[in-house]
Amino acid sequence: MAQQRALMNEYFEEKELQLQSLMTTQSHLVHHINKYNIQQEQGSSSRDAAGDYSWANANPVTYHGQDYQQAAQVQGEQQRLCSLGKRSREQDSSNMEPDEARLSGSPAAKAPRINADATGEAKTGRYSVARRTMPRYASGPAEKPFRFSRMPRTAMSVWNEWHHGANGNRAIRALEQEFGTGWRLGDLAERKYASNWVGTRKLIVDYVDNKAAVLGLSGPQVCNRLDFFVGGHVHRLIGGLRKGHDVLAQFEAGRDASEAR
Repeated sequence: MAQQRALMNEYFEEKELQLQSLMTTQSHLVHHINKYNIQQEQGSSSRDAAGDYSWANANPVTYHGQDYQQAAQVQGEQQRLCSLGKRSREQDSSNMEPDEARLSGSPAAKAPRINADATGEAKTGRYSVARRTMPRYASGPAEKPFRFSRMPRTAMSVWNEWHHGANGNRAIRALEQEFGTGWRLGDLAERKYASNWVGTRKLIVDYVDNKAAVLGLSGPQVCNRLDFFVGGHVHRLIGGLRKGHDVLAQFEAGRDASEAR
């Protein structure tokens, strides 16, 4: 197949050279024809004054007819070469394999750029996978959609919502373990809202579970102690946790300081 393609390329190059030579010849012939027409116009004006001499224009007429005949031959040869080249290209493309035919008809694609680190190993770009913007509906559980509610007012409600479920929803912990982030359905904005919704609750639950393991208490016991200090204003707890504070220790230290006074 490669040898046949090389032969066809040589054939096309040869025909292109012939076509260029024929076009050059045609341009010369057109130049002579135009020059002859100018001479004929000048001769007709001189014959009006001096009479018609048949011997004076015998050779030019013959030359004029030969020029037109050669021009017609050149034009016919050009048309024949063009049609022959078109048929040859169509036949060559029909003999190609499907992948070769597709690649020959399309522009060459640039090779993917490969970044290398200091060790010479290839590394992927920062954003190697496009972000998903279309709605996601089939990744989560087959039951009814999750109903997002407002932030509860107590740490105990948040802890129960995470471990046991609330408002007709399954436990968030079970959904995260079974589906990962796939249960957060909807478009990009809805999934972003769900991520923030889950992240805020996880901040409280992780602190409660870790504090319970350190103090040797249960999760509800730690939640009761936190709710005693926050007094239904759970945003105070969230603000301290986002700053990295040990909020329970701070609350108890503040209570001890106030009692000492």
